[in-house]
Amino acid sequence: MRDGGSFFDQPDVFDAYWRARSRQESANSVLEQPIIESLIGSVDQLAVLDLGCGDGQYGKQLLAQGAASYYGIDASMRMVSLAKKNLTEGNAHVVHQAFEEMELPAGKFDLAVSRLALHYVDDLVHVLTKVCRSLASGGRLVFSVEHPLLTSCQESQGTKPGSWVVDDYFVAGARDVLWFGDRVRKYHRSIEDYFLAVQQAGFQVDMLRESKPDRAQFSSEAEYGRRMRIPLFLLMTGRK
Repeated sequence: MRDGGSFFDQPDVFDAYWRARSRQESANSVLEQPIIESLIGSVDQLAVLDLGCGDGQYGKQLLAQGAASYYGIDASMRMVSLAKKNLTEGNAHVVHQAFEEMELPAGKFDLAVSRLALHYVDDLVHVLTKVCRSLASGGRLVFSVEHPLLTSCQESQGTKPGSWVVDDYFVAGARDVLWFGDRVRKYHRSIEDYFLAVQQAGFQVDMLRESKPDRAQFSSEAEYGRRMRIPLFLLMTGRK
């Protein structure tokens, strides 16, 4: 069974992932991105840590918006290779490393962000505790994950479009799922589990969102109605 990093290093998976991300009105674009940007707010003169930096385009965007520095980490070598090509300007640094193994300097960052990466982490409290230590006093954590309603049952993501299976919701742990033509290990937690993990890592929880669709983001009523059926993402913010 592949972990998140080795999963995205598979050529077929990598290509399928980017095809899905580039689709018009992809869930990432119309649901996750607008909300996480509103939660982050201004990044002017902030030192930013990004867990799951992907191809580096988001880091490029943050630097263009005035971030003082950007430090991206990703467990996929393919993603890191792309990120290094995309982040050639500004104060940017990208490393290939699993979150569980990362060593971060204390008090260095003002903002830690993670977009759809922490559901690949087994010991979330351990990782978030490292993140908390790396933040300056008052520093913020903003992250998104797949919504627990989707991750609860490992068969859910293999069902036909428009249908979902919710089962074993309060049984936290690994879920081996078929995704983009291969199998990958994700970790399910309830909303309560995520809330407590953020607290146990040393953060004060500030906000929780469930990616409720905004009609203005959609070109058709049908697509908007489809996205109103079930939450796809969970987003949270915390402050040190």
